[in-house]
Amino acid sequence: MKKTIIGSLLLAALLAGVPANATTTCLCVGSGNTKYCGNGAMGGSFLKVDTVQSNYIQYYLLTSALQAQLNASGKAYDSQSGWFCWNGTLK
Repeated sequence: MKKTIIGSLLLAALLAGVPANATTTCLCVGSGNTKYCGNGAMGGSFLKVDTVQSNYIQYYLLTSALQAQLNASGKAYDSQSGWFCWNGTLK
């Protein structure tokens, strides 16, 4: 529970300064009880940040439903792959 709260606060702090634009950024927050991403998606270790072109988002968000959620709300988390993606950058 404590890790979840700390992780949520970290993500909120990261996203607070993110301007909306055409860039998609994905952050590895881990899948299940691990601190690694992958499981059929792009691999990564905890807190790895990738800037993703729109034609490669399917390698981070594995289902079309999550890809549609990213397009609709500007953010999505794939619990299978462990990647959290949003429209914007860390700058």
